[in-house]
Amino acid sequence: MPDEPQLYARYRGHILEIVTDRLTLRLDTGDLVAIEDYLKVLLADARELRIMTLDEAPFVLQRYRIAPPLACAA
Repeated sequence: MPDEPQLYARYRGHILEIVTDRLTLRLDTGDLVAIEDYLKVLLADARELRIMTLDEAPFVLQRYRIAPPLACAA
């Protein structure tokens, strides 16, 4: 996936909190999709997702960086 987003995540209670540096994602096919929709499909087994931008997230979440983000999950 070209130019992957930065993702930070933590599991808190029954909520998977995910923070990202962008709102959209360009797939290998060239399609532009909302990153929230993409993550909901990718992480369908999670009971509840809370997806935030870096501006919305608590600073503490930046300690939980996922790298390389989507390549390992896909």
